[in-house]
Amino acid sequence: EFKEIMPRLNALRHKAGAKPNIRFFQGREGIKQILDNIIETKHHLLSLTSMEDALHLLGGDFDDFIESRYRHMLKVQFLTNRSPETEELKRRDAAELRHTRFLHGGFKVKNANFIYSDKIAIISFSKRMPMGIIIEDADIIETMTSLFHCIWEASAE
Repeated sequence: EFKEIMPRLNALRHKAGAKPNIRFFQGREGIKQILDNIIETKHHLLSLTSMEDALHLLGGDFDDFIESRYRHMLKVQFLTNRSPETEELKRRDAAELRHTRFLHGGFKVKNANFIYSDKIAIISFSKRMPMGIIIEDADIIETMTSLFHCIWEASAE
């Protein structure tokens, strides 16, 4: 019963002018907390991510996140820069519950953006100060989801 009324309660909260919930995370450990949160929600996700930057900063921790995601049967639509590494990643799409598309050459992404459940996570892979945020706001999620799908439709298989 609670699951049935939750969307109506959230709508009432939003109509009442509730502020978005924004959480800030810092450093590698903070980024790992964001990745754990993505898995804990148990929702499929949309991702616009620089795989090279993620692996460069997080290495095996990002590989562990990918493995945990598909072990939990969480599918992902994945947009990324084209490189030999991401071409290899795409070859494993079916086994890893992923559908990868590549951004056109003039468009490069240098961070990670994950849309999942009722949240968006944005992660900066800056070597100087890695950080991320999780935003919970229905309007922001709706807009970011629309933008993701526009980019998805314009991207290459």
